[in-house]
Amino acid sequence: MAGVPPFLRGVSIIRGEPTPVIGLASLLGGTDSPEGGRFVMMRIPERRLALAVDEVIGLRSLDVAELGSVPPLLRDAAGGHLEVLGTLDGRLLGALSTTRLLPEALWDSLVNRGETA
Repeated sequence: MAGVPPFLRGVSIIRGEPTPVIGLASLLGGTDSPEGGRFVMMRIPERRLALAVDEVIGLRSLDVAELGSVPPLLRDAAGGHLEVLGTLDGRLLGALSTTRLLPEALWDSLVNRGETA
């Protein structure tokens, strides 16, 4: 598809719905593993996407209010997709702004294809 960001690895049918797959390493400026790794499903209001990651260490729910805003020098990190930055258990933690990861036209095309299938 024309105009999609380079970190979009493709679209997969997950639980019967077309779901965009984002390579987390390439989103953060690295190189995605060719082996594929694992998918972490994310729910965005009325939307879902899958993050392709090499490894899952653990999952937990967080209150983003506990994290701080991104410092000015890091605002452009991850292509401007980093929403908050903080620490958790002594480790650096960043939260992505998932609502802006993909162009609206891509979301619209996925919804329209899902309705016609």
